[in-house]
Amino acid sequence: MKARAAGKIALDPMITHVLMLDDIDRGFVHAGESIRSVVVYQV
Repeated sequence: MKARAAGKIALDPMITHVLMLDDIDRGFVHAGESIRSVVVYQV
């Protein structure tokens, strides 16, 4: 966390998929194809 906060590690370029919580099942389709998926929860 400290390295990320200091800007030494860029995590954003590693995010390959952004999914809404309602589409979480689609995330399993991408298994093996993604580096990091982010699930967005909105109320």
